[in-house]
Amino acid sequence: KPETRRYIDIADEEPQAGRGFFGIGGSSKEMQAAAPRPAAPRVENLEREIENLRGVIDELSGTRGTSAQPSGEVVSDELQQAMQDLVASGIEKRFARQLVKQAGFEMGEDERRDETAIQEHLATQMMREVEVKDILDGVGATSGNSSTTVIALVGPTGVGKTTTIAKIASLGILERKLRVGLINLDSYKVAAADQLATYARIMGVPFRSVNTKDELDQALHDFASLDLVLLDTTGRSQKDQESLLQLRHTLNGIENLRTALMVSATTKDTDLNEVAGRFRIFHPQGLVISKLDETSVYGCIYNLQKRTNLPLLYFTVGQRVPEDIERASAERVVDLILDL
Repeated sequence: KPETRRYIDIADEEPQAGRGFFGIGGSSKEMQAAAPRPAAPRVENLEREIENLRGVIDELSGTRGTSAQPSGEVVSDELQQAMQDLVASGIEKRFARQLVKQAGFEMGEDERRDETAIQEHLATQMMREVEVKDILDGVGATSGNSSTTVIALVGPTGVGKTTTIAKIASLGILERKLRVGLINLDSYKVAAADQLATYARIMGVPFRSVNTKDELDQALHDFASLDLVLLDTTGRSQKDQESLLQLRHTLNGIENLRTALMVSATTKDTDLNEVAGRFRIFHPQGLVISKLDETSVYGCIYNLQKRTNLPLLYFTVGQRVPEDIERASAERVVDLILDL
C-alpha cells in the first residue's frame, strides 16, 4: 500500500491581526510602508496598524526566508501530530510550523514516522534556539568588578517582583558571597516596602525605601560600597504610558544598571506581547518568568523569548524565599513544553 503523504503549505497561511512584535522584523524601507493614514486620528490606531504590519513581515520572513524549508515540505502524520501538540502546549502556530518543518528537513524518512525520534529532534532544535543568561555574572570584586551593580526589576502589577527581589538577593549572598543591598521604589504599596524590609532584616542586608529620584540617588550613593543593589519598582500597567515614562526618568542616569523584565506565565500571549512592547523603553537585558507553578501551558515562554530576543534569566515556582526560584535553562524550557 503506498505511503500516504501530507503537505503543509505555509505560504497559504494568512497572518493574524495584532500578532506583530514591536520593532522586530522588516527593514527600514518596509517600515516606511506603514505611514499613518489620515483616517486614523489616534496614536493607538497607528501603533496597532504598525504592529499588524510587523506581524505580516514576521510571518513572511519566518516562513519564506529559508531555502532549506520550502513551502510544501513533505511531512508524516506523526510530524503533523507533533505540530498540533506544540500548538496545544501554547507555542504560536507559526513557530510550531517552523520547528516541525526544520525537524522534518533534518530527519530521515523512517525517523519522520517515529514519535520518539521526532521528540528528540524537536528538543534538540528548541535547545539550540532558547537563550539563557545569568544576570549576576560579572557582579562583585571576585568577578573583577569593583563598582556597584544595580539590578532593577520592572514589570506589570501582580507578577511577584518583591519576593523575586528577595530570592535573587539570597542567591547573591549564599552562592556568590556578594555584599547586597535592597531598595524599594514602590511608593504605591506600603505592604511591599514592609515585606522587603522584613526580608532585608532576615538576610542581614541594608534596606531603603524611597519615593523620588533624589532619594534613590542618595540611597545608591550610601550603598556605593556594596557589590549589588537590587531595586524593587512599582508594578505598572502596560497601558499607563505616563507612569512608565515617569519610572524610566527615575532610573535614568544610574551607573552600572541592569534591568530585567518580569512577567507571569499565566498571562495571555497577546497581553505578554503588549507588556514586552511597552516595557522595551527600559531596555531590559533579560526576562524573569514567574508563576510557573500556577499553569500547565508553557509555550508562552518560548514565544516571548523568540519575539523579544531577550535571554531568559530566572523562573519562579512559588512564594517561598529563597527556595522557589530557578535559573533559567534551555533544558527546563524544553521539558516544560514537550512534557519530557
